[in-house]
Amino acid sequence: MKHTITLVLLTLAFVLTATQAFAQPDVDERARVHFTSGRAYFDSGDYARALQEFQQAYALSHREELHYNLFLCQERIGNVSEAIRELEAFLATNPPDRALLEPRLAALRTRQQHEAEEQAAREQERLETQRRAEEAEARAREAEARALAAAEADGDAASRSDDSGRGVHPGALVGYGVGAAGLATFAVAGILVVTGDGDFSRGCLAAGTCTEAALDRQDRRALIADIGLGVGLAGAVTGLVIHLVTRPGESDEEAAAQASRPRVSPWLGRGVTGAAISGSF
Repeated sequence: MKHTITLVLLTLAFVLTATQAFAQPDVDERARVHFTSGRAYFDSGDYARALQEFQQAYALSHREELHYNLFLCQERIGNVSEAIRELEAFLATNPPDRALLEPRLAALRTRQQHEAEEQAAREQERLETQRRAEEAEARAREAEARALAAAEADGDAASRSDDSGRGVHPGALVGYGVGAAGLATFAVAGILVVTGDGDFSRGCLAAGTCTEAALDRQDRRALIADIGLGVGLAGAVTGLVIHLVTRPGESDEEAAAQASRPRVSPWLGRGVTGAAISGSF
């Protein structure tokens, strides 16, 4: 409490000194008007307007005492670097209460260092998150390319097989390809969701600074993962069933018999996936 009273008295002393200085006849009247306005804005808590007025007063009069008023405004606004610069300029004039202000300068420098370290840590975390996202997307593209290549290879092998033999139905190959692509999409999107949830928990959720865009992007990833899982399961089940109940290159009698067998069709609803079975018995 004693330290607070001392600082208040110090502030009043500087204000009175500056007021007396502006009262001298040779001081430009406009500078005095700006100083008076700045002091009124400062007393009312409008530090941004006060800063503008004190800057105008300094530009006209170049009185070194105004560095203290500029320092007070910059400190309350939160401009740490500017507050340090103004306080250093004021201390360079060797004011009588220099010993009371030097600890405040040291505290501001410590605060500036901590803010710089926090900013560097946030930037490093952002770059790391971006790197992981890029790697996950690259893995997704590679997985999709491998699934398509495998589906094409299976299709080529089936086309070269003997029509009279026991081959794989093209519908089954399509089902397998769709299932593989869906599961690959689920795996990649799931990785992004888990990684994003961890980043949110350690970052903006704890600080309460998450943006709507970031939350929407995370929701879309979760939706893509759900859809990928549903499509993957439906495609795999459909391909397996078609593979078990169909035969390519069948005779007319076998085709007629095949028509009476059950037919399976995949379907996907909101939050639900499955397969529909139909046919004549």
